[in-house]
Amino acid sequence: MPRIDLIPEESCYYNALDPYYVDYDNQPLRNIIARQKLINTVVDRNDLDLANAKGTTGSLAERLSSSLEDDGYLKASAVDLSLHTMDAHTDTVNYVRMTADERDKLALIADEAKNISLEFETAGISNIPVDIDNGVVIFADSVSTSWRWETGKVYLDLNFPLEAAHSHFYDQAPTNPLGDFQTYYAPYDFIDGSLRVYINGSRVSQDESYHPGATPTSSWVLNKLSSVNYITKQFVLMTAITAYDLITVDFDRPYL
Repeated sequence: MPRIDLIPEESCYYNALDPYYVDYDNQPLRNIIARQKLINTVVDRNDLDLANAKGTTGSLAERLSSSLEDDGYLKASAVDLSLHTMDAHTDTVNYVRMTADERDKLALIADEAKNISLEFETAGISNIPVDIDNGVVIFADSVSTSWRWETGKVYLDLNFPLEAAHSHFYDQAPTNPLGDFQTYYAPYDFIDGSLRVYINGSRVSQDESYHPGATPTSSWVLNKLSSVNYITKQFVLMTAITAYDLITVDFDRPYL
């Protein structure tokens, strides 16, 4: 605002010794007119600022009333919700935006939650959850197993192939459906290469060897396995034995 106080009011009055002619008579009026022009200039400028500040509400007072409470605090209804959407914010080092689904999921987590419960389903053993409230869960390898991580999944591998698991059978009696005492069948299917044939307690293999006869006075017989077929369970002797000879077999069966 201009310093209108620099024009003293006393200059607007007649002095006792002022002569009565036009210059001196009009000087006080000129000072009054100058003061009025300065005041009008300031008022016009302020009026223009107020007119520009009213926006579209009609007046600046109406505009302020629509956003401010009587005590000067911002009205809750005056907050533009569009400026509080996720798109209106920018991620910073202090915070990162979350979607509504992420916030809902976060609300399900208890304050300072750190408990994890693992439950292992094992046949024949009561399933008791293992609560973990601190530290790291370690899945350690054992002598027969090892853990493997691949494409987001954890696998437990055996350190020996499953096909190596098998059951042993001893002193089993083979069948001789043809009655020739030369062509026999094992009672069960067996693993290839696991068949062992015994005649009168002496093993007969695919190489020629002697086995004792049925009685202590019987002559020893040269014999061998002519063929063995693990698919049909059949094996054939090179030399037929007698009805008095004892023949047994041992073999291994797949466990799985």
